[in-house]
Formats: sequence, C-alpha cells, structure tokens
Amino acid sequence: LAPLSGGESFAWDVSLDRLTFSPVFSIRISTRLSLGFSINLNYLRMDRLHPLADGDGSAHFQYFENMSGLAIGGTMGALYRFDDRLRLGVMVKLPFSTSLNGFATAAGIGQAGETVQSDGERTITWPMVAGIGIAVRPNDRLIVTADLVYTGWHVLEHIPVTYRDPTWVPLAALSELPLKWEDRLDLKIGFEFRLSSVLSLRGGFYTERSAAPEHQLNILLPTVSCKALTFGVGFEQGDLGIDFAVEIIDGNKRQHGVTDKRHSPA
Repeated sequence: LAPLSGGESFAWDVSLDRLTFSPVFSIRISTRLSLGFSINLNYLRMDRLHPLADGDGSAHFQYFENMSGLAIGGTMGALYRFDDRLRLGVMVKLPFSTSLNGFATAAGIGQAGETVQSDGERTITWPMVAGIGIAVRPNDRLIVTADLVYTGWHVLEHIPVTYRDPTWVPLAALSELPLKWEDRLDLKIGFEFRLSSVLSLRGGFYTERSAAPEHQLNILLPTVSCKALTFGVGFEQGDLGIDFAVEIIDGNKRQHGVTDKRHSPA
C-alpha cells in the first residue's frame, strides 16, 4: 500500500464493529395476527490505523484512532396467518444515531505547535431496515419462505469527526470518512423440512449487493457484493427449542483505481 502514501510504508488496520443485544417481546392479538417488538442495545467501536496526508498530500504521517459508544434502537414486526398454509410477515428496524467518543494520535505532526494526541468524537447513523416475507406450507413437513429486504444505506453519507484539541481542527476534514452509500433491496429464500416431530432441517440462499457504488469504494471501509448459502438444524421438545445455523458467503472481487491524490483513501 506504499503507493497510496507517497511511497512510504505505514501500518493499516481499520475496523467498525457493532455488538447488539436484543430482548424480544411478542403478543398474539388474535388467532390470525401476532405483533413483535425488540429493544436493540448496540455497542459500536471504530479502530483506525493508517497513514493520513497533510493538506496538499505532499507528506504523510501515521494516524491511530479508537472510539466507541452506545445506542438504543428498536424493531417492530407483525405476522398474519391467512390459514395453515400461508403466512405473511413485515418488519421494520428503526434507524439510530450515536456518538463514538475516544481519542486519536498522529505521530509525526507535532511540529508547528500541534499536539500528538487529541480526544475526539464521531457521529454514526445506522440505517433503517424494512422487510416483507411470505411463508408457504405445501404439506405438513415442508415450509418455503421468501423475504424482500430494504436497507436505507443513504444515511451513511459520511462519518464526520470532531477533535477537542484546537490545533487538530484542520485534521478533521482529512480524517472524515466519506461514504455516500446507496440504498439496497435484497431477496432471500429458504425452506424448512421437518424430519420428525422434534427435528427439522433448514436451508436458504440470498444475495446482498454492496452499498458502496464503484466510484465510491474506500480502502478504509471496503464493501463487497456477495451470494450466500445457509444451512441449519432445529430441535424442539415441548417448550424447549435449540437451533444451529451456518452461513457460507462468497464475496465478489472489486477494484477501483485512485486517480486523484487529493481524494486518496490514504
């Protein structure tokens, strides 16, 4: 990656992680209609280790950032049973915004009075997800499902940063993460085959298109389109249910050449 940083070698390691805990509540309104709700408790963390260019791109220095934060979101869903053979479900996962707080260091910039470390804050907006699904039971052993899922990725226009040290203000524009992602609509299909009264086999297939258009690929937060196969098994005995699932994901290769050094991902 040295060509991205003026021929100099720097360390690169970037991650954006989210851990969600979701207690779920459901209520049966009638024999046909059920409603469900979940409270999504999210922990987000961003770590960035990469070179950062100065204003005119003539010099680079090593940049490190560690920021994290908590956010609360929610999910609502409804299931309607037309009869024993046909069910329809809808789901909406609400968007949420959160502030990530932490610090950043930039070894090599402490020359014109700048300090090498500053506390900082990033703002991230997570998109709304909405879906509609159908389940058909052609016989007592088999269920076939299909889902159409919309994700409003357009809210991730960028991930801005604010530094608390006044001498770091000029670095904010350099270390902002521009994304300009686009909304996506994905189709998912699956099945469940009941082997016995307690054991079921499951499988599925889905595609997921990358939210980042080709001209907006960014090495700091790359995304790929993919196809996936899913396999699972379920055990049910009385009020106890245990499920196990595996995903096999095949991501597509993507390539984007940097032609303007002023907008280099470095």
